[in-house]
Amino acid sequence: MGVRLALAWVFGIAFGILTGWNRRMDALLTPLFTAFRSVPPLAWIPLITIWFGLGEFPKILLVFIGSLPAIVVNTHAGMRYVQKTSLDVGTMFNATSRQKLMKIAIPSALDAIFAGVRTSTSAAWMVVLAAEMLGGKSGAGFLIIRGMDSLDMPLVLLSMIFIGLVGALLAVLTQLTERILCPWTKKRSN
Repeated sequence: MGVRLALAWVFGIAFGILTGWNRRMDALLTPLFTAFRSVPPLAWIPLITIWFGLGEFPKILLVFIGSLPAIVVNTHAGMRYVQKTSLDVGTMFNATSRQKLMKIAIPSALDAIFAGVRTSTSAAWMVVLAAEMLGGKSGAGFLIIRGMDSLDMPLVLLSMIFIGLVGALLAVLTQLTERILCPWTKKRSN
């Protein structure tokens, strides 16, 4: 899930910055993205399975599709709500557009970007499990279906506990990463 999720983060953050910073790109691309994100990730499973089968690539694509909207929406919002006064200060100091983007806007939007990272991580984990439940041949989601089919309640419960522990671990890891990269969020939460 890690590489798949990282792909979604890279693309999603770049897309969110592009549409949040550039009004023309926002007007052009946001309606298309809104239509794309209106289709739930689980609705893509049959189509992707028909097109690509049950290999590794369909899983990568499903995780990408499932985690992308959260990171794009949060990054876009973070870029849109950068304080105008901060940008005006950059203008007063003769900052170029690129400097304002890299030194003012993106650092100001990091809280929103990390909110998207946290949300997209949870979404990716749910999509992986759903894909395993619907068409996988291994994984925790597959074990839940197998336990359900054989009425093996301990297998179902053990799989659910495992899913919860992995989800909690992912949440802790993203929170620790945020605290390292954005130390000011730690001060605010205390």
